[in-house]
Amino acid sequence: MRKSFKIVLISSIFVILSGCTTQATLPQKPPIEEKPIQEKTIIKIVKIPVEVPKEKDAKIIIGEAEYVYIPSSKIKLKARIDTGATTTSIHALDIKEFERDGQKWVKFKLVDENKQEIQRALPIQRVTTIKRHAAKSLKRYVVQLRLNLGESSQLVDVTLANRSDFTYPLLIGRNFLNGIFVVDVSKKYIIKTKEI
Repeated sequence: MRKSFKIVLISSIFVILSGCTTQATLPQKPPIEEKPIQEKTIIKIVKIPVEVPKEKDAKIIIGEAEYVYIPSSKIKLKARIDTGATTTSIHALDIKEFERDGQKWVKFKLVDENKQEIQRALPIQRVTTIKRHAAKSLKRYVVQLRLNLGESSQLVDVTLANRSDFTYPLLIGRNFLNGIFVVDVSKKYIIKTKEI
């Protein structure tokens, strides 16, 4: 009985091992025809916000309105930036011509944001005449004032005028702007002005 058990065991092992070595043949499928791969390019446009530089080609970008400091009078005024105006103009009261040491001068008052009046007297650089269509011509005195806008400090010709009907007491014209500033009319008060 022992002998027959051994024979059955060996036969079983032989059958198992022979099954492992026999290769099964799978039914063959017809060959698949390869199709060429078509490449697709997908372009995605992404808008990345970029901070606009404050300077462009060494020109300082300013808004349509800025604060301007007048060092000689120690006042800061709101100014309208006007690239269409040739000369800078400032609101002045009690404008009177006089003579000092044989030279023509003009005395006038500037008004700060707190409505404080500052008396000034300066030599007249020239006198301009403003011709108006249906009214009397106006005489305007031009003096030189140092104005600070941003880091720029310039001594420029400034027309004295009563600007009480205007929103801004100071109008900055091209004689101050040329070659230094670029105006972004969509912005206001974007530059810090030195007060020295």
